[in-house]
Amino acid sequence: MKIRIKFEKFGTICYIGHLDIMRYFHKALQRAHIDVSFSTGFHPHPIMSFASPLGVGLSSCGEYMDVEVGSVRPGQAMLDAINAEMVDGMRVTGVRLLPEEGRKNNAMATVGQADYRVWVPALIGEDYRATSGALYEPKKVTYLTSTGEACMTEGSDSSYDPAYDAVGRTAAAITMADRDWSADVEHFLASEEILIHKKTKKSETDVNIRDWILKFAYEPDSQSFFLRLTAGSMNNLKPELMMDAFFRYLGIDLDGSRMTLDICRLDMLTEDGVSLGELGEEIL
Repeated sequence: MKIRIKFEKFGTICYIGHLDIMRYFHKALQRAHIDVSFSTGFHPHPIMSFASPLGVGLSSCGEYMDVEVGSVRPGQAMLDAINAEMVDGMRVTGVRLLPEEGRKNNAMATVGQADYRVWVPALIGEDYRATSGALYEPKKVTYLTSTGEACMTEGSDSSYDPAYDAVGRTAAAITMADRDWSADVEHFLASEEILIHKKTKKSETDVNIRDWILKFAYEPDSQSFFLRLTAGSMNNLKPELMMDAFFRYLGIDLDGSRMTLDICRLDMLTEDGVSLGELGEEIL
């Protein structure tokens, strides 16, 4: 049988790569006495897979891994046992039992969309930082996930040149309030073609990503951008590439201005927009 584990990743653990996270879970599940199934052969290893690797430096409230197990305990008991072995920055938030057969029991094959929230710390005014700690602090962020649940996580250590911003004025003089970002987003989405330069191991090419942007909105309450992008093995769009295309459209060079992005993956969904965390059934 197979279970799906949903977990969060935030703080300094964001700088740990995907392969090390896999090895970490191998050991954590053993310490939690989860009855993980192993492959056969001379070098047996735990049978588990992740929905989609998270980029280094990104935080998340919606990561998923599927694990083959020989037996299960009540879902809450397994969740508590795994969390007892977690380090700071990692927290399991759900465990569900998956169907025995079918595409739905494979997170990697099922994922088709992903939700993100993006902050541009250099453009968030100091007055806003001082009065809205519940919404944005450099290391503490609270927001609603795509399923409407509150999630507290930690952002990355964003660094940028405090002396200059993209248009040459002091960073303190530029805030999100200086632009009508909602109008900028609307004009950007009205483009018939949005090109990015995409590099792979074998080639480099210009790709039109307009159809890969499913939702894009500026949310003034949190001074952040919400993104829903295509994900998976076919048309996987990284949020940093999309945001770079957006700022280039506005005539802002993120790299040249040394402005960084705080990116958090909120959730992963099927092609039909159903959260991977809603598939399967609760373990009673």
